[in-house]
Amino acid sequence: MGTTIRTYDKEGKLLSVRTAGHNKRPRGLRNWRLFDAQSHAVISTTNFFEQEYRRYVYLQEQLALNAVRTGANLVDEERTRHILHGSPILRATNAKFDKGDAPTMSVRGWSGGHANPEAAQYGKTQIPDFWTGERFMYEVSDILSDGQAKWYLQEGDDFGQSRGGKEEPERYVCVEERFGVPIRVVAERVDDSLKCVTAFPDYRALPLDESLRAFSTGPSDS
Repeated sequence: MGTTIRTYDKEGKLLSVRTAGHNKRPRGLRNWRLFDAQSHAVISTTNFFEQEYRRYVYLQEQLALNAVRTGANLVDEERTRHILHGSPILRATNAKFDKGDAPTMSVRGWSGGHANPEAAQYGKTQIPDFWTGERFMYEVSDILSDGQAKWYLQEGDDFGQSRGGKEEPERYVCVEERFGVPIRVVAERVDDSLKCVTAFPDYRALPLDESLRAFSTGPSDS
């Protein structure tokens, strides 16, 4: 099966027509495999290479930003480790306690780990490949300190209730976009300040309930 390729100039005038077989893949077309399983009647090489060039430029810009978007991390070390690396959630299987055999431990999920490829297979969203962990934590810190960020009361929890003699702090969620990446930050309100609980790329970008809007210019304005 072949692909008919038509090349146009900027004014839309047809310059040439040729047919390329799918078994002949130029090395420069790294995404050629995307077309293998489909029949494409027309492909404009001008548009195709322009799109690839824009992706290349975007990638170079993001890599350059990694060196610039650095600074103080407002998230404590424990939560940073949880966000980036996480830890496996284990469960015991095939335990035969009556015979004294030790149970076999297996991984049933992953807690955190949004910069850990091992966590990706358990459904954990990953930071962009071209971002470093330090870059992601800088963006999270930027959101925490952003006076214009909109914070919402997190649903599904009874915050403010006494548990075990200790009152649970209120928990808020914020979704802000940084350089095309939507980031969801969850923070607790402690002593009129925000302490990050977790953060991760939220590619679903689900809208937040405006009725739960708490504050936007700082925790003291709610």
